Amino acid sequence: MAQRDRGHLHDPPHHLQRLRSKPIPNITIYSKKNCPACKFTMKKLDNNGTPYAVVMVDEDADALALIQSWGFTSAPVVDAGAAGRWSGYSPDRLDGLRVGPVVREVHRFAGVEDRSSVEDKG
Repeated sequence: MAQRDRGHLHDPPHHLQRLRSKPIPNITIYSKKNCPACKFTMKKLDNNGTPYAVVMVDEDADALALIQSWGFTSAPVVDAGAAGRWSGYSPDRLDGLRVGPVVREVHRFAGVEDRSSVEDKG
């Protein structure tokens, strides 16, 4: 019986290796407590299976100063890297950030949290 090379145990499946050059979306939602537009934004991303991070600007003065330095005065602020930054709930722009099932598999393999199945308890 042949022994498997341990150096390959953590390599992605062959059909996913060609995706290594594609970046994983880097999306940050700057949110506030009791913000309906913030909840709608996160729910839309969850439904689309798009990974993101959340920063609560009412708990983080540095984050609040950052979004204000960008010229934003209301939440949510979406920082989608190369796709741009905007304020408010924008379903069409959020749909443009959607990732497909193959990218979700790459995220799963890389240990990126899948928030698409998280229920809204707020």
